[in-house]
Amino acid sequence: MFETYWAHRESPVLADPGDVVVHKLTVRLPRPRGRHTSEVEAEFDLVVRLSAAEAPEVNELLAFRGAGMVVRRLQLDRLSAAARPFHAMLVGGLAKRDPSEADQSVEQFLRDAEPPSHDDWEVTPRLKQAWIRGYATAIRQIWDRSKETLRRLVSPPIEERDEGPAGLRRLFPVSGEGRGRGESSFRFGNLDAQLDGDVWSFRGEVEPAEPLEGAWQVRVDARVPDEGGTNQLVATLDAPGASARVEDGVGAIHAEPGTSAVAFEGTTRVSRFPLTPDRSSLELVVVGSEVVE
Repeated sequence: MFETYWAHRESPVLADPGDVVVHKLTVRLPRPRGRHTSEVEAEFDLVVRLSAAEAPEVNELLAFRGAGMVVRRLQLDRLSAAARPFHAMLVGGLAKRDPSEADQSVEQFLRDAEPPSHDDWEVTPRLKQAWIRGYATAIRQIWDRSKETLRRLVSPPIEERDEGPAGLRRLFPVSGEGRGRGESSFRFGNLDAQLDGDVWSFRGEVEPAEPLEGAWQVRVDARVPDEGGTNQLVATLDAPGASARVEDGVGAIHAEPGTSAVAFEGTTRVSRFPLTPDRSSLELVVVGSEVVE
């Protein structure tokens, strides 16, 4: 993987095992103390390769800088319920294949953020002495943005994901011919979400793009990566004027014939890890289809 990265031979997308992609992450670093310089835009290369489930050290993220020593090794088996097996590297500072002048400052920041054991990037006494405030936020963003971007890269497109619980597979067939309609046949609006403690509350509206004579249905799937890499799925779902239920963390709404639009609201399961607005994000996947009699 590193040789592919170093030689600029990566692929545009992750399609098949062995494919390697490079995604740039940007984190703003604070100013060094005593220097009349501006904040630095730190740019990291996140290198990801699709792998086989039986491969050794699968689903790991290795982080390193110019010294070439792995500073931190993250095991991310529970990054996402839909994640494909992967290997990943977070390359920063002078370890990058095309280091810039700004990477000199990034290298120094990362070096100051390493404890004596050189096994993490964290707030250290040296970091407090050498850099103005903002270093804690920068370090947190390095890890949070790495995991969030990695989750997006290794999760397959919606149409390729697992079919889900058996009951919902019957409601939402994903193969075969018939009158089923795809995502483009429905419109969504007023999508919103709010974090309340360790629970997300979400709401929205859905309607067929064209009037339907028969009944129609919607699947609602909420994914929340928390600090442990666990997805917090749908806990409750309500849709006035239609029937709604939750099965194995996925919501389903059934609209009777003649229903032009449905408003819905719900919550996710309680997180096992503390969530804050700047450390969590919600991915709301809404898929509609016409009921086939």
